[in-house]
Amino acid sequence: DVVTSIVLGYFVLGTLAVLLLAGAPDVFRRSRLVAGVYAWGKLAATRTPLSVPKSWFSHFYALGTVFNGALLLLAWSPVDTARSVLPAALVSWPSPCSHTARTTRWLVCVLLEIQVVRRWLECRFQSVPRPGSQMHVLHYLVGVTFYTWVILALGLDCQLEPAAIWATLATPRVLAAAVIFALASIAQHHSHAVLAGLRTKPNSPAYALPRAGLFKFVACPHYLAEIVIYLAFATIVWDSLALWLALVFVVANLTYTSLRTHAWYASEFPRASRAPHALIPYLL
Repeated sequence: DVVTSIVLGYFVLGTLAVLLLAGAPDVFRRSRLVAGVYAWGKLAATRTPLSVPKSWFSHFYALGTVFNGALLLLAWSPVDTARSVLPAALVSWPSPCSHTARTTRWLVCVLLEIQVVRRWLECRFQSVPRPGSQMHVLHYLVGVTFYTWVILALGLDCQLEPAAIWATLATPRVLAAAVIFALASIAQHHSHAVLAGLRTKPNSPAYALPRAGLFKFVACPHYLAEIVIYLAFATIVWDSLALWLALVFVVANLTYTSLRTHAWYASEFPRASRAPHALIPYLL
C-alpha cells in the first residue's frame, strides 16, 4: 500500500543518497551546499542560514519515545480501539501474522523504547555540545523522521501482540540478538560518556581526541554500536524488509560519517596517537 511504499522508499532513497555522496568527486562533496547539508558538529566548518543547534539531536529521541510509546500502548488495546484512533492504513494488516511475528515485533518495540529513552537522557544530561555546534536543517528533518519510519515499519505489516519478555526469547536467534542489543547499548553509552568527559569546560570551543575505551580501536565506536543495535532489531524481526532496509541505511550513513570523522581526527591531530580504524577494528 501507499504507506508501506513510502516507508520502504525513505530507506532506499536515503541509502542511495549517501552512496552517491560517498562516490562523488571531492570537489562536489566539499562544495558549500553539499558540505553544509551533510556536515554537523565538528565536521561543519561554517554556519549556514539553514543551520540549527546540534543540541536539537535530543528532539529525535523525544519524538521517538512518544511515538513508539504510543504504539506500545495501542498494542495493548483491542483492535477496534486501534482502528478508531489510527488511520486505516496503519491497522489494516494485509494478512494474518504468526504468533512469533507478532510477539517479536512487540519485543523490538520494547527494545527500541529503551534505546530512544536512553539516548534522550544522554542528550539532555550527559552530552556537552560545543558552543555554536550546528547541523543543517535537512539533516535535522531526516533525524526527526527516521524514528517515525522505523516505528511505522514495525506496525505496518503485522499487528503487535504484547507478551512477557521471557516468552519472546524462546528461540536462540532472538535470545542472542537481545543479548547483543544489551551489550551494544552498554558500549554505546560508555562511548558517549567518554566523549562527554572530554568537554570538562562547557564553554570551550576546542575539541579533544578521544582515546579511552573502545576509542583505542576505532574512531567511532558509538556508531559501530548503533549499527549493531539495528542489526539486533532486524535479526529479531527476521521477516521485516523495512527493518533490514533501515539497517542498510544506518550502515551506509554511519560508515560514511565514520570515515569523515577519522579523516578529520587525522587532520586536526596529526601527531597524536589515534585509533587505527574508523569503524570496524582491523577492517575499516
